[in-house]
Amino acid sequence: MRHRTVAKQLASVTCTLVQCDSVIKRRRRGDLHQSTGYGAGAPGYSIDMARDHKPIDMFLLPGEYFVGGPEYRIRTLLGSCVSITLWHPGRRIGTMSHFLLSARNSTKDGGLNSRYGEEALQLMLAELRAMGVDPAECQAKIFGGGKMFPGPDADKAGIGRQNGEVALRLLRAQRIPVVSESLYGIGHRCIIFDVSSGHVWSRQVQPGMAELQVAARGARPANDGPRCAASS
Repeated sequence: MRHRTVAKQLASVTCTLVQCDSVIKRRRRGDLHQSTGYGAGAPGYSIDMARDHKPIDMFLLPGEYFVGGPEYRIRTLLGSCVSITLWHPGRRIGTMSHFLLSARNSTKDGGLNSRYGEEALQLMLAELRAMGVDPAECQAKIFGGGKMFPGPDADKAGIGRQNGEVALRLLRAQRIPVVSESLYGIGHRCIIFDVSSGHVWSRQVQPGMAELQVAARGARPANDGPRCAASS
């Protein structure tokens, strides 16, 4: 089956832990889904083992997921979105999602879409099984579900909390143990998943004064730049 390589340079994202800028190399595997951007069948990637000793950095945009071996390091930024990581300690194969909503209201006529939590997990599990990995032997971690614009209703259930609760429920239904989680709260998270070790670093960043002032007025910034929360 022919593989297609797409490479692009990401804008750098600075974290306290690491400088998150890299060139991404992605290869699609099989016909599990179609790569159609943010429409039906949003992109997911399964990876051939690389020979380079230097870690290959992958950055997930909202609605994407990734499956790969120990030579990969997966990064993303989360607002109200949620990421599930699955890691097999024996095979050192891991996968991570970045889903925006818990489920869709419409039918799945266009195939599975990894923008939605349940469907993203189905795609991840299917690709793990195709690589000979039993999902029940994996360790799961969950991140995200934050509130980006806090206000008087900051503690009420919103999209972020719904996403986190659905992720926990889906993993329980699959009998996959959740060994760690960093969910909810105020602000976005920088996530780094080292597939070689299974370690996931999460750093939550509180909103700046400008965001807090806008939230107090009950409005969003007029010049709100692109960020995960805006896509969530």
